Amino acid sequence: MSSGVTILGQRIPLRVVEEDASLSAEVLALVSSRLEAAESRLKTQKNVQNVTLLALLDLAEEYVRAKRRVASFQAELSAQVDQIP
Repeated sequence: MSSGVTILGQRIPLRVVEEDASLSAEVLALVSSRLEAAESRLKTQKNVQNVTLLALLDLAEEYVRAKRRVASFQAELSAQVDQIP
């Protein structure tokens, strides 16, 4: 299955795995929304590379924050488990 995203009017085709179409649709929706948000935040130098890089940095920040939350929850859960007699 073929799909894609649009950045500054430029269509970028992507290959979608048919085995998990809902995952692919969710990923494409997330990427599209992040690209749109990044594009709207850039005042100057709006080009595909800058929009994509800003969206990538936003996603990376969100990923690192989520990873930290998971580590914190795991540590908290481990501490609670250790207190069980």
